[in-house]
Amino acid sequence: MCLSLYGGNIAGRETPDSLPVTVELGEVSVVARKPDMSVSAEKVVYTPSATLSGSSGSLYDAISSMPGVSIDSGGKISVNGVSGVKLMIDGHKTILTGEALLNYLRSLPSASVKRIEINSMPSARNDASGAMTTVDIVMTKHRDEGFALGFNGNLREWKAPRGFASLSSEYRRGKHQVALSYAFMTARNPSDLFTDRPYVTQENRMVQTYNRRRKDFMHNVSAEYGFSSADRLKSGVTVNLNFHDRREKSSMETAIPALGNRIMTDNDMKFLTRNINGNMYMKYDISERSHIFANYDFFYCHKDERQKMDDDEGYRLNGDMGGSVTGHVGSVDYGVTLLRDWKLIAGIKTSFVNIGNGGQYDDGEGMTMENLDSSFGYDENINAAYAELQGKCAVVAATLGVRVEQSNAHAVFSGNEAAEKCDYRIHDWGVFPNASINVRLGDGSGLNVSYARRRDMPNYGDLNPFIYIFDDITHIGGNIELRPEVSHNLHIAWAYGSRLRLSLSGAVVNDAVVRCFREISDRVVYVTPENLPRHLKGAFTVSLVNLAPVGWWQLTFNGTLVFNDYRFPASTAIPSNRLITPVADCRNVLKFGCGWSAELSGSFTGKAAYGQAVVSPFGKIYVGVRKSFLSGRASLTLFVRDLLNTNYHTSTIMLEGKKAYLTEREYEDMRLVGVSFSWRFKSGNVRRQERRQGVIDEIKRVNL
Repeated sequence: MCLSLYGGNIAGRETPDSLPVTVELGEVSVVARKPDMSVSAEKVVYTPSATLSGSSGSLYDAISSMPGVSIDSGGKISVNGVSGVKLMIDGHKTILTGEALLNYLRSLPSASVKRIEINSMPSARNDASGAMTTVDIVMTKHRDEGFALGFNGNLREWKAPRGFASLSSEYRRGKHQVALSYAFMTARNPSDLFTDRPYVTQENRMVQTYNRRRKDFMHNVSAEYGFSSADRLKSGVTVNLNFHDRREKSSMETAIPALGNRIMTDNDMKFLTRNINGNMYMKYDISERSHIFANYDFFYCHKDERQKMDDDEGYRLNGDMGGSVTGHVGSVDYGVTLLRDWKLIAGIKTSFVNIGNGGQYDDGEGMTMENLDSSFGYDENINAAYAELQGKCAVVAATLGVRVEQSNAHAVFSGNEAAEKCDYRIHDWGVFPNASINVRLGDGSGLNVSYARRRDMPNYGDLNPFIYIFDDITHIGGNIELRPEVSHNLHIAWAYGSRLRLSLSGAVVNDAVVRCFREISDRVVYVTPENLPRHLKGAFTVSLVNLAPVGWWQLTFNGTLVFNDYRFPASTAIPSNRLITPVADCRNVLKFGCGWSAELSGSFTGKAAYGQAVVSPFGKIYVGVRKSFLSGRASLTLFVRDLLNTNYHTSTIMLEGKKAYLTEREYEDMRLVGVSFSWRFKSGNVRRQERRQGVIDEIKRVNL
C-alpha cells in the first residue's frame, strides 16, 4: 500500500525582499488529460502521474516503467540499448550506487516526480565519463512561502516485502529557504540462482543451487539551506547522511553428478555502510549578459563487512573486510551572451579521490589465509577545462564544445590469488569534443544530430582487486589494471509533432569494461570486470505516443532494435558475441469517467548479448485499475506487476571452449500484487525558485 500526503501552511505576508512573482491560490480543481509522453528531436519527456504503472509505487518503479528504460541489479541504467546512462535527480546528489542506490530509489514515492526527461544532446560542461544520454528526474517543488510539511509512506507484500516512510519539511521566508528530510526503508528480498557449468571438461558438469535471504534497513537524513537575492546572488549548502545495514544469509548446494559429489555451503554476511556527502554553490550575475558559478562537492563512504562461511566437508572461512572512499570536487563556470542568440560557457574543474580498502580471511580457527588477504590504496586527481558555444540562426540551433581532461593516479596493492603485488602511477590526458545541430522543419517536425567523444572511468569499487568469497568455488573481485573505456558516439533523431519520433544511435567503444568469468582452477571461477578490445553497439527506435483510437483510450508504443558486438582478446578461445535484440513496450491507458481509469501495459526484450553472456528473452505485464475522488486530490489503485511471473533472467555464459548456464530470480522484480493510496493537499503563495542542477560524476563512480 502506498500513502502520500502533502501539507502547507502560510506564515506572514509578502515582504519587499521577497521575489515579486507570487500568486494567491484558492481551492482550484483542474481536470485535464495529461499525456504520458511527449517527444521532440532533442529529448523525450515522460510524465509518471499520467499512468498507473508510473505513479502507484516508487521512483524505481517510475523509471522502470518507462518505455525502453531498464535498471540492472547493479543500479546501472540503459535507455534503448545505450548503457552507462547518467542519472540526475533534480540537483539532489546521492552518494549511493549499486544496491544502495536501488534502495534509495525505491524509498522515494513516484507521486513526488513531476517529469522524467531523456536527453541525448551532449555538453562539454558534463564530465567525459558516462554515456552521451542522460536521464533527468524533475521532482515536484513545493514553493509555498512559509512552512510546508510532507509525509510519504508505502508498503508492499509478496515474496519480497518492502516498506518505506519519509518525512520532509521546508521553510521559506524572503531570501532564505531551509529544508529537512528523513527517509526510512526496510525490506526483505529472497532470490534463487541456478548454475550449470563445466567441471574440467565440457562433458562433466557442476550444478549449483543457490538460495539467498536478504534483510535491509536504511536511514537517510538530508538538510539544505538556500539564499536567493532578488538582485544578483544565489547560494546554498546541502548535506546528506545515509546509513544502510544489511544481513544476508545464503545456502549453496553444489553437485558433480559424474563423481557423485555433493556439498552444502552456508554463508552469513553483515554489511554496514555509512555515507555523507555535501555541496556548496554560489551563482553571481555580473551583469545582464554574464554570470559566474562556483561549486564545491565532497563525499565520504565507509563500508564494513563481516562474513562466516562453512560447508558440510569441514571447510571454514571468516572474512573481515572494509574500506572507504573520500572525494573533493571543485568547479568554476563563466557564462556570457556574446550576441543576441549566441552564448559562450567556459569553466575549470578539479577533483581529488582517495580509496583505502583491506580484507583479511582466516580458516575459522585463527589461521590466516594469506592467498586471500590484501590491502589496496588508490589516489586520483582529474583536472579539466572546457568551453561551449551555443547559438541559433533562423530555424537552426547549434552547440559546439570541447573538454580537456588531465588525470593522475597512484595505486598500491599488496597482492592476492588473483593479482600480483604492484605499485604504479599513471599520468594521462584527453580531448573530448562534442557537437549538436537541431533543425526545426515544417509541419511541426524537427531533426537533431549529435556527436560526442567520451571516456568512461571505471567505478572505484571495480578497481579494488581484493576478493569477495561468494562461496568456496566462486570468488568475486575488482581489477586494478582496468583502463578507461573511450567511445565515439553518434545520435540522429527526427520527430514529427509530439506523436512520432525516430532515432538512430551508434557507438564504437574501445577498452569496454564488462564483467567477465575466468576459471582459475578446476573448481574456482573468478568473476571480475575486464577490458575488452572493442564493443560495437547501435539502436534504432520508433516511438508512437499519445495515440487515441477512441476518446477514452490512450495508446503509446516504443520499439527498438538493439545491436551489440563484443570482441574478446585474441589470446582467448571466446568467439565474438554478436546479436540484434528486439525490445518492445506497449501501454494502454483507459479513462472511463467518474474518476475511473485503468491500464494494461506490457514489455518484451528478446535474446540479448552482454559481454560473455547471452540472455534469453524475458518480459512483464502490468494490470491496474484506479478510482479518483475528492476532485482528483485522492486516488486508490489496485495493481498487479509482472502478471505472468516472467521477469527473470536465464543466461548462457561463454567460457574458453566451454559453456555455462545460469538462471536468476530476483523476487523483488517479479510478480507483485499491491494497493496504492495517494492524497495531496496544497495551498499557499506559490513562488518561483531556481535550484542547483547537476550531480558530480565522481559520486556516480563510487561502488564500494
